[in-house]
Amino acid sequence: MEVLRGPRGGEFLRTLWRDVGEQLGEEERLPGDPTPDVVEGNGRRVVLVWMPAPLGTTECHAVALVTEAAPAGAVPHYFTLERGETLEGGERTVLCGWAEQGEDFSHYNLGDGPAPDRADFLAAVQSHLDGRLR
Repeated sequence: MEVLRGPRGGEFLRTLWRDVGEQLGEEERLPGDPTPDVVEGNGRRVVLVWMPAPLGTTECHAVALVTEAAPAGAVPHYFTLERGETLEGGERTVLCGWAEQGEDFSHYNLGDGPAPDRADFLAAVQSHLDGRLR
């Protein structure tokens, strides 16, 4: 989180993205690079990571890494805005999260997501954290 928030966060993320991509076949790689965007306020630190445009269902438009100040230290949260599909075959987004379950992580679906827009995604994440979405 601190590396992504730093002055070389974008460079670090692009290098990581390319290193992982080299392990995949050319047809499995998404064109473009992810871009970090740092937001702070309300006792939260958020790194929004905008991904290359998703091509398939469940691929991410964006990821939000959130830490909140707490008496016992920073509490991390991880959200994704995923490309989804309606029953009729139309495109939609799905707001999802990840939670630590012992040594594993669980993926959970929070329902229809907002448009793949910075302000809308950030508002949806903050609403969930504030307890307004369940």
